[in-house]
Amino acid sequence: PEGLPRYNEAGEEMVCHLRKSIYGLRQAPRIWFNHFKSSLIAFQFRQSEVDPCLFIYESGSTVMYGLLWVDDLVILTNDGVTRERLVNFLRDERRYTLTDKGEANWLLGIALSRDREKRTITLSQSLYIRNLLSRFSVYINQSNCRQFDIPATDELNSFHGDKGPEPGSVEAEQMRPFLGVYLQIIGSLIWLTSCTLPHLCVATSVLSRFSINPRQQHWSALMRVLLYIQKHPDESLTLGGLG
Repeated sequence: PEGLPRYNEAGEEMVCHLRKSIYGLRQAPRIWFNHFKSSLIAFQFRQSEVDPCLFIYESGSTVMYGLLWVDDLVILTNDGVTRERLVNFLRDERRYTLTDKGEANWLLGIALSRDREKRTITLSQSLYIRNLLSRFSVYINQSNCRQFDIPATDELNSFHGDKGPEPGSVEAEQMRPFLGVYLQIIGSLIWLTSCTLPHLCVATSVLSRFSINPRQQHWSALMRVLLYIQKHPDESLTLGGLG
């Protein structure tokens, strides 16, 4: 660092030995994760073998899950007293500065709502969907004025084995301006299918195969998915139920 000598008395170049992680360094996230993990383990959590960011606490009839996302901890439990004990443990004994936001209503851009009578939880990305439609509205409006009740047809089957237009062909040159947009839309759809709209996964999976070299028919099929979403912007995913 500037201001410190670069060489010792023997003329040898010196380096700094890191004694404490500084925010912004490459190793900082790993050190932070390991530090917080040690705190949860000290509270008798165990780390999931499936997801390293998921921690599980079990004691008698009490079950508690802690899901760590960077510096946010989502807690699910059937025992409010144990949850409060965890918060106090992290704040008082482990010296973390905490903001307890209580019941989660919003997480990673996903709105959460509950019906405790029916024992359901509903996940919605309507805000993300509206931003998505606004972002690509120019292409949606150019493609078709129709809206669809299903995101795709059996036309997807005809794409099997298709490698896209030949490099240098007229179609390849016509599609060149749309390559970046095609990739962006596919990325957005993957996020939606991963969270709240799993019924779009077939169309998204098939169309993603042509992200590098799409045909006009692939582009039209992709626009159809957006037109379907445009007609159903408030679709959500409901989990649980008394059934």
